[in-house]
Amino acid sequence: MSNDTKRHGAALRALRLQCDPPMRQGALAERVNLTPAMISQIENGNRRMSIALLCRAAECLACHLPMTKQQIVLAIVMPEEETTK
Repeated sequence: MSNDTKRHGAALRALRLQCDPPMRQGALAERVNLTPAMISQIENGNRRMSIALLCRAAECLACHLPMTKQQIVLAIVMPEEETTK
């Protein structure tokens, strides 16, 4: 998979773990209607995230983070190292 896919997955994982308490893969999977294995594949950069999934994940994470859905989408699509260049 591409480097973008790996960065997007790593950003999703980082945001999931920033929740208080940290959200489990299974909990996110249930909320976005995927299996935990698929979330794992996305976070490990082995599966791409569709736009629809990105939006569902952002909506779910926005309930647990002090960020808007739009901020979460940007944080996943343009991880911090990309925006500081």
